[in-house]
Parts: sequence; C-alpha cells; structure tokens
Amino acid sequence: MQINDGYIEYVPNKGKEFYQWWKDIPPMPYDEYIQKFWPASHKIGWGSHQPVILHMLNCVPEGRVLEFGMGPFSTPLMSIICEKQQRKLLSIDNNRKYFGPMMHYPGIKFVFMDRKIIEGSYKFFGKKFAIAFVDAHPPELRQIFINRMKANVDYFIVHDTENPEPYQYDFTGFKHVLQFEHANPKTSVLSDLDVIDERILEIFK
Repeated sequence: MQINDGYIEYVPNKGKEFYQWWKDIPPMPYDEYIQKFWPASHKIGWGSHQPVILHMLNCVPEGRVLEFGMGPFSTPLMSIICEKQQRKLLSIDNNRKYFGPMMHYPGIKFVFMDRKIIEGSYKFFGKKFAIAFVDAHPPELRQIFINRMKANVDYFIVHDTENPEPYQYDFTGFKHVLQFEHANPKTSVLSDLDVIDERILEIFK
C-alpha cells in the first residue's frame, strides 16, 4: 500500500492526529491490529478517515471539494490542503459547535444544514464536485445526501462503512466501491465514473 500524502506538513498536529498515529504502525493482519492497537487508539478513532482523505485530495488535486459533516479530524486537514491546491471547499454541518472553532481555517464556505438537505433545495445540489466527504449526523442523512449528489460528485469518501446500520448505506448503484481496510472505523470511496484514476487504487492494496 502506498499513500499520497502531499501537503501534510502544513496541517497542524491536532488536525492530522490519526494519520500520525496510523503511519507508524508496522504492517500486520487486520485482526492483530485491532487486538493490539484499537483499544489504545479509540479516542482518535473518529479520525480513521484521514489517510483516505489525504490520499484522495492528492490523487484528485483539482475541482471543488465538499465536506458533509465537519469535525476536528477532517475540517483542518481538508481546508489547508484545499488552500494549498487553490481549490474551493464547502463545509456543511447541522451542529453549530463546529462553526466557531473551524472559522479560522482557510478556504471554507459554511452552510448550516437543515431539512433542505432532505428536500434537495440547496443551490449546491446542482454544482459539480470532484470529491465529497460524508460523515454527517444524524446518520440516516448520509445515504440521502449520497443519492442526491451522485450525478454531480466524481468521488465520495464515506466514513463508518464497516456496518450499514444505522447509516442505511446502499452502495449497489455505484460502478466502483473501494473499502479501506487498514483503519477502523472503515472508510469507503465510491465513484460512478467509468474509469477511475489508477493512483487512487494504491491505498486499497
């Protein structure tokens, strides 16, 4: 497995905490990893999507980026890398506690998420995005969002995909479903493109 981790040196330590922890673990069978390391890493386990986000932003370095569900493990990482790549990031959440701490990060346009997500009346539903990261709550909104944005997103990065419940995930309509097995909770990349960039596959080997 080879990860594309450009720009990581610009991200503050708190914003790349899981990635720093994960990259130092020697290769081993997944069940052994869980037994040895998962209990100790539980507090930063919510950041298990970081290796995938980092890899995808560097393999697909152009086009708008959307974050559906903000947090200290995703927003700093995505905002700083998007700024360095001179691309736009749109961050969306329904919990105002994230807005204050995240406002100082560059390149973010905030949208306060509400019932319009279900109704599909936000303007961004009609825009094209290269990457959309999906980690929002309540969990049932994730599949609704994916369904609405499927035609306008090249690559979805979806967190917590080791178990469909309570997220109500159904990825059967996608041409490509890639599961990152090297960190728990698991993260998947979805795409309906006919052909995906070969560099993306490096992290799934």
